[in-house]
Amino acid sequence: MFEGRVLKLHYIMKKITVTLLVFCGMFVLSTVNTHAQELFFYITNKTGFTCNTIQVTPSETTDWGSDILPGDFFQKDAKVKVTIPEGYGTTCMFDIKITDMQGGSVVYYDIDACKLLNITIFADGSATVENE
Repeated sequence: MFEGRVLKLHYIMKKITVTLLVFCGMFVLSTVNTHAQELFFYITNKTGFTCNTIQVTPSETTDWGSDILPGDFFQKDAKVKVTIPEGYGTTCMFDIKITDMQGGSVVYYDIDACKLLNITIFADGSATVENE
């Protein structure tokens, strides 16, 4: 009789342990995707102009963020690594605004920064995008 209670208690403890492990696993997996991440990619300047700002905003907003150009100038034919700060949340879709020294700017819409490796910009406002 005592042995039956021990086996039943052992079975219940095992069931509780498995349930807790499943719950913890689900919690860990769900929080991985909700943390903000710092994104980075490269921009190659083939415009023939020196640029002085690069700004980004999540595609669903219209509020341009601070300049993320890693330096004061972005020379023609140069390639720079830019980093989108963590503060933008978990979104991947961004609009990118690049301004030259004369004040002219071009905007590239709906760029998937989570997959983006390099964007090459040209004088006519076009760009080629290289993704992972």
